Amino acid sequence: MRGFRKALKGHNSSSEEHTGYWGAKGKFPANHINNISLVVEKSKLSIPSKIYSDLGNLMLAEVKENKHAIVLIVKGGEASASYYATFVFADYKIRKRTVRSNESPAMWRIPK
Repeated sequence: MRGFRKALKGHNSSSEEHTGYWGAKGKFPANHINNISLVVEKSKLSIPSKIYSDLGNLMLAEVKENKHAIVLIVKGGEASASYYATFVFADYKIRKRTVRSNESPAMWRIPK
């Protein structure tokens, strides 16, 4: 099993920022992710901010690994604003991003 470590850094939001965040439902999130770092076998994965900059009110982050990929799971928001995001990395690059609302699991969004 490959060794890895993760770091997510948050940022407190202000009223000057836009409200297009998952986890905020039309409001400004209390916090949002402004940096993710994953290191695999002493190599830092390239993670562009555009794939996570719309995630607010982070509650939990975990990393899972299998033979072919590393999956970062991020959960955030509360009640009707809650979401579940997955980021799949393979060959040291992001391969897939999926975000879904926990209120309506049929609402999937795979932008960026």
